[in-house]
Amino acid sequence: MSRNNQIGALLAVAAGAILLLTWNTPGAPTDVVLPAGATLAEVADSLSARGVIRGKALFELYARARRADRKIKAGHYEIETNSSWAYTLRRITRGEVVTRPMTIPEGFTLAQMVPRIAEATGLTAEEVEEALARPGLDESLGVPGPGLEGYLFPDTYRFAEGVSVDVLLEA
Repeated sequence: MSRNNQIGALLAVAAGAILLLTWNTPGAPTDVVLPAGATLAEVADSLSARGVIRGKALFELYARARRADRKIKAGHYEIETNSSWAYTLRRITRGEVVTRPMTIPEGFTLAQMVPRIAEATGLTAEEVEEALARPGLDESLGVPGPGLEGYLFPDTYRFAEGVSVDVLLEA
């Protein structure tokens, strides 16, 4: 076999392997937690261990080739097992983390909102009350009246786990 034929055969095998590893039929969703500061190898290990991707070494090469290796965002994700590399990489570089809804009904007082804010932030009700009572908080949020009472818009919001009170109030 000539050198050109050997190279052609090797490229065909490599292309076939890549197609098998990247074209998948997604399965059931699974939870994946990517810690802050995780390396691409650690991320690939986590994704592979949870069954999200196959071929973790090739996935790493793919992520580097797409220049996405340094754009991966930490967080709690729910991603289907057997997902394509492109889909998985898009989710973890956009930071499409699991979010939880928090509904503020119209007419709720600040005191009625405290338990919902506490649940969304993972803080105690007392810690939320302290955060809401900080001097100058209303001014920092651009609220014209004294305090926040009556200025938090009733709606359903979606927040990532452990969101801070400040981020929640800005939304």
